[in-house]
This record gives sequence, structure tokens and C-alpha cells, in this order.
Amino acid sequence: MAMYLESVDLELNVRYLVTIERREEKGQQNLWETLNKFSGKADGPEDWSKEHDHYLYGVPKRKKGRID
Repeated sequence: MAMYLESVDLELNVRYLVTIERREEKGQQNLWETLNKFSGKADGPEDWSKEHDHYLYGVPKRKKGRID
């Protein structure tokens, strides 16, 4: 699914009528091609996967040497 974003300048205190049209993409795509559009790599610390609670919610980091 492609997103088309366009900026417009609107006047204050004016009513506008917005029309939304469905835009079909032509051509065939398989699931992997579609998912590939949304994939990427996020930069972060090496222990991100083990310490996600710390980075997301601020809880203390786990003690080193602990086996999960």
C-alpha cells in the first residue's frame, strides 16, 4: 500500500469538503514484495532485544550473568 501525502494551505475558519478516492495499484505483487516495502533496520543498542523493557518503559536493566 503506497501512501500519497500532499501538503495544502488552508484558510482558518473556512469549511472544506474533502473527497477521498480509492487508488488501485496496477500489477501483481506477492506477499514478500508487499512486506519488503515496510521492512527496514532500526539503529539501537546491542542489548535492545534483551533490555527492551528498560528502553521502552525505563525499568532497571537486568543483572548481567542472569540466564533467561
